[in-house]
Amino acid sequence: MIFFFEQRGRYMRCELTPLGDGSAELVVIDPDGAQTREFLPHSADIPRRVAELSQTLHNAGWWGPVGRDI
Repeated sequence: MIFFFEQRGRYMRCELTPLGDGSAELVVIDPDGAQTREFLPHSADIPRRVAELSQTLHNAGWWGPVGRDI
């Protein structure tokens, strides 16, 4: 799943990739291209972490998640 957050015409890209064993990888790509990767070991961690990330970005002035053509 790919989703974006927008702030003043800049986009933060978030990629959530489920892995075969119920875990997932979350990659956040800043507008400048810097990336952070996070391993989520259990499927139960996924909605909690996405909600935390969304709240953190909203608190920093980002809006979303938003759709975007890529």
